[in-house]
Amino acid sequence: MQPGDDLVAAFQRWAAGERTTAAAQNRARERWLRDQASASASWAGVLVDLAEQAATVAIGMGRLRCTGRIVGVARDFCVVQQAGGRPALIALESVSAVWPAVEGGGSGAGGGSGAGAGSAGRAGSGAGGGPGSGSPRSAGAPGRVGAPGLDRRPTLALSMAGALSALADERYRVSLTVGDGDQVEGELVAVGEDVITLRTESPSRRSVYVRLASVRSCEIR
Repeated sequence: MQPGDDLVAAFQRWAAGERTTAAAQNRARERWLRDQASASASWAGVLVDLAEQAATVAIGMGRLRCTGRIVGVARDFCVVQQAGGRPALIALESVSAVWPAVEGGGSGAGGGSGAGAGSAGRAGSGAGGGPGSGSPRSAGAPGRVGAPGLDRRPTLALSMAGALSALADERYRVSLTVGDGDQVEGELVAVGEDVITLRTESPSRRSVYVRLASVRSCEIR
C-alpha cells in the first residue's frame, strides 16, 4: 500500500470515529433536552401538548375515569371529546393523573370512559390498568406521546365558571359530577358567584342548587 493509501485509510478511520463521537453527543443532547423539557413542564403545558397531538387519553379523577381526546385547555378546566361522543368539561384541580394511549392499547384505564351520569367509570372495575397497576391503557387509536412541553399557556382564556355561564345562557342540558362522584342532571339555568342553578326535567321540574367549587366535570347532554 502506498503512503497516500495509508493516509486515506487513516482519514477514513478518523472520520468514522468523528461520526461515532458526534452521534453519541447528539444522543446525549437529545436526552438532556428531553430532561429539561420534563423539568420545565407545567400541568397546563402537558395538556396543551396532548391536545395538539390529538392523543387519546384516560383522565383520572379519584375513582372516576374519563376517556377521550383533549380538544381544548382553559385556565382551570379542559374540554374532552369523550370516546362515547359527548363533550365534557373537566376541572383541572380534580384531575389526579392523565394516561396517554400506548402502542397496542385497547382497553380504558379502570374500565370507564364517561364523566357524566351513567357513564362514569370506577378505578379497578374494568379490564384496563389503573393507578395500582403501573401501566394503564386507554381506548382508541394508539400513538406515542413525546416528552411534555415547556411552560405553555392554555389555549382558552376562560374559566370554568365563565364556560358554565355561557352554557347557561343557551340553557344546555348537562350532567354534573360533584363531590365524591354524585351526579346532578338538568337544564343549566344560571351560574352565580359560587352557586349553579339547574332545573330537572318534568314531571317533577324543580330547581337544584350546586356549589360551584364542588363541580369536578360537566358533561354536555
